[in-house]
Amino acid sequence: MATPPPPAPQVSTLYIYSKVDALQKISLNAAANDVVFAEEGGFSYLAGGAPSSITVRRTCDNAPDPSATLSTAAIPNMIRALPDATTLLALEPPNIDLVSITALSAAGCSGTITDSANTVNLGQGTFIPTQFIISGDGATAYILGETQPSGSARLPFIMVFNIGNHTTSAISLTGNAIPLSASLSPASNLLFVGADDGAVHIIDTSSGSDLQQVTFPAQTPLCFGPGNPPTAVPKTVVAISAVSQNGSNTTYSYVVNSGPPLAVGETIVIAGMKDGGNDGTYTILSLGPATFAVTNNSGVTTTSAQNGSGTVSITCNPDLVAVKP
Repeated sequence: MATPPPPAPQVSTLYIYSKVDALQKISLNAAANDVVFAEEGGFSYLAGGAPSSITVRRTCDNAPDPSATLSTAAIPNMIRALPDATTLLALEPPNIDLVSITALSAAGCSGTITDSANTVNLGQGTFIPTQFIISGDGATAYILGETQPSGSARLPFIMVFNIGNHTTSAISLTGNAIPLSASLSPASNLLFVGADDGAVHIIDTSSGSDLQQVTFPAQTPLCFGPGNPPTAVPKTVVAISAVSQNGSNTTYSYVVNSGPPLAVGETIVIAGMKDGGNDGTYTILSLGPATFAVTNNSGVTTTSAQNGSGTVSITCNPDLVAVKP
């Protein structure tokens, strides 16, 4: 499906699970959207935990290190650690914060960490990130997102942030397809992107080229519900009461039984009409008051009440992509 996921809820309680100790719950001074461990393992970084901040806690006793708290313009949405063990990236659109760990002190379980942050504007305005992927060498970040408010529309490109140069570029997909989900190969040379055209696009990360578009059989089980034979999962179901034919266009009168309103460009499957010429699979050309029109040279104007149905199936797109390690 191409529908963006709902935004993750903001959590103001930190839950700490251990195979040895009992579950701990720590109340925070503000919501936290994400958490990551510094590569050296002694400290955790929270995207939030205090208003407009990145906060830090020791992993030995989960106590905060107030001296390491970093101020941000807003609570970051996501935070990632780089493999160099000294850098973290926090995403708070329109900015990205580069956190540098400059010193550590260890004295039993009372160690402290010294850090600083440098903020870079990504140049894409305000958006809501949906994925934040770091290359294996820590040189590049790939960002997928959607416009505000959440759920409005997916961004039509993949943002690419060069971590060393602090520069931003964009990758667009062949056919103007909209990215839905992405996964990076272990060597970081290929980015696999699921898109709203039903294909997985294979991107050469060195050039940004869309090398190949992998499509799936029309009868892929992901698009169909259980049963034998499997049936397409409906998005919208309408009841059709009358038909009129004008040239090559057939206009159907209908009411929606379930699902969202019909939209121009959707594919609708019509069945159960008294005249078989009105049955078939069509693309909706236009909408009127309680009517929709399609191109159908075999359509027949009806003179009696009809009891047909129209079904728009869920669009099956690869909206969750994962590469095997």
